[in-house]
Amino acid sequence: MTGLSVEEFDQLYNAVRQVYPASEDRRLARPTRRRQRGAGRKFRHDLRNRLLLALTWLRVCPSYRVLGVMFDWDKSNICRNLKAILPALQQVTDTALPELEPDLGNDDLDALVAAFPELRAIVDATEQRIRRPKNQEAQKAHDSGKKKAHTRKTQLVVNQAGRIAHVSDSVPGSMHDLTLERQSQLNEQVPSPSSLMGDKGYQGMQHDNPQRRIELPVRKP
Repeated sequence: MTGLSVEEFDQLYNAVRQVYPASEDRRLARPTRRRQRGAGRKFRHDLRNRLLLALTWLRVCPSYRVLGVMFDWDKSNICRNLKAILPALQQVTDTALPELEPDLGNDDLDALVAAFPELRAIVDATEQRIRRPKNQEAQKAHDSGKKKAHTRKTQLVVNQAGRIAHVSDSVPGSMHDLTLERQSQLNEQVPSPSSLMGDKGYQGMQHDNPQRRIELPVRKP
C-alpha cells in the first residue's frame, strides 16, 4: 500500500525510529501546547503501524474516514498519529512533505480500490456433494435445488493474488448464499474496504456492507 518494498520500508522504519524520540520531545515541548508534559492519551499503536499509516496517507491522500476503515482506527486517533509521525519522517527524507491540514482527503472508496487493486476480491459459495442423509429433516436441509443433490455449502473469499482471505463454516446446501454471508464472520476476517465481487446469489449484500464497494450482476428488468 505504500509503494515501497518490504526492504525499503524496513530501512525507512529504522531511520524514523532513530529520530522519533527527539522529534516527539520537540513536539511535546512546543510553547503552544496546553497540556503539561506527560498528560494526554498514550499512543495505542506501535511506531511501525503508525509509519504505515503516514505513508498510506501520503501516497493517495485518503480522508481520515477512509483511513479509519483501512486501519480500524477512529478519525481523531488518525489525525493525532499523523501529527506525531510526520515531523520525524520529514527528518529522514529530502522530499518536502505536505502540511497536515483539515481533513480534505479523498473520501471515495472506489478511488481507493483503484489505487490498491489488491483490495479487490471475489466472494462465492461452493457446494460439495454428500451422501443422502438418513434423517428426513437432514435430507430437506441438505437438498440443493441448484445442484439437484444433497450438499454442504462453504463460502470463500479469494483475492486477486489467488490467496484465500476467508473460509466460512460449512452449512447445509439449502441455505441461501446471502444468508450464509450474513451468518459468516466475513466482515471480521476480510479487511475493509475490500471490494467484493459476487454472483446474483449475493444480491442484497451491498446493504450489509456500506463500507465496501460491492460489485454484483445487474438484474434484468
